[in-house]
Amino acid sequence: EYLSVDVQSQVGVDTSYAQTLRINFDIVFPALKCDAFGLDLVDSAGDQQLEIVQNIDKTHYHVSDDPETPDHAMGCALNGSISVQKVRGEFHVAFGRKAEADLEHPTQHIHRFSPSEIFTFNSSHVIRRLWFGDNFPGGVHPLDGTAEFVPERGSGRFQYFIQVVPTVYQFVDGGSLFTNQYSYTSSKVIVDPTRGSFKQ
Repeated sequence: EYLSVDVQSQVGVDTSYAQTLRINFDIVFPALKCDAFGLDLVDSAGDQQLEIVQNIDKTHYHVSDDPETPDHAMGCALNGSISVQKVRGEFHVAFGRKAEADLEHPTQHIHRFSPSEIFTFNSSHVIRRLWFGDNFPGGVHPLDGTAEFVPERGSGRFQYFIQVVPTVYQFVDGGSLFTNQYSYTSSKVIVDPTRGSFKQ
């Protein structure tokens, strides 16, 4: 006979508000150059981190397997991790010249660009991996492999609303791993370059 592991789930209240949450990601933007966007973080406690570079890597991504691919046909792979407070917030990749804090609204900031420039920002992307905390046996990351594409001369806004659930995985040897699982819903608005309008 073979031994099998019986995984049991229990629900409890998370009281570890003072701890931080680590977000790990590996996302490809096949139609954007690495200097065309930045990564920002904003939370409901008023913390803003703009143009994050610590623990973040941007590398050129070859859309084609041909190593002679010209620069204009190269995208960008964004990967790394950021630590956030356990409060409601968002992190996003956005177009526009360097983000500026909105002094009147401490939980907001501004990306400046002209309407005509929006069509130079193709927000097509592939989420190769996205997870919170450490991996654990049998863990499922529902956004892994998610891909969204817009027309070559188009753009769009893609939003993922994520619910993070703190998780304690207990090993058969008595050890414990404190990590997280998540679920999500999504929304997208596509810019139609021929009409200069948005469509859902």
